[in-house]
Amino acid sequence: IADWMGRRYPILKGKIDAEQHVLPLNGSREGLFSAIFPAIARKPAADPVVLIPNPFYQAYAAAAAASGASPAFLRARAEESFLPSLDSIDEALLARTVAFYLCTPSNPQGAVAERSYLARAVALARRFDFLLFADECYSEIYDDGPPPGALETAFAETGSLANVASFQSLSKRS
Repeated sequence: IADWMGRRYPILKGKIDAEQHVLPLNGSREGLFSAIFPAIARKPAADPVVLIPNPFYQAYAAAAAASGASPAFLRARAEESFLPSLDSIDEALLARTVAFYLCTPSNPQGAVAERSYLARAVALARRFDFLLFADECYSEIYDDGPPPGALETAFAETGSLANVASFQSLSKRS
């Protein structure tokens, strides 16, 4: 997996340590659901919030419900390229945010977050100290060229993978 990450995202070649950075699971759903618990543990808040694009994968809302966090559904409308508007998220809400689920390429819309969008999402995660959960299980389904990834974007910006977790899936690319 670490070798594949280096081939898929050349900037990450040799930067992904299989023992430290990779957790193989039966599927991305299990990781997307379970990751909320350490996210809450690392940033205790009186009323934790999980940012979820709408429409959304049910695992995101289930994770919020199971963890006791409040879901904040962010509309993914056509006029915003079917991605949540990062500029319209209230700073008070961001301060309480423990995680932001972002699916790119998204399902069902097929929206692909450009590198600049991912860089802004990473910057928000770092500024407000929450985790960006990049659901990239459809990253290998494309026509013209591979979509950018959250980890490669995070590393390109600062040389760090901090505040970003990427969820990949063998089942979608197989």
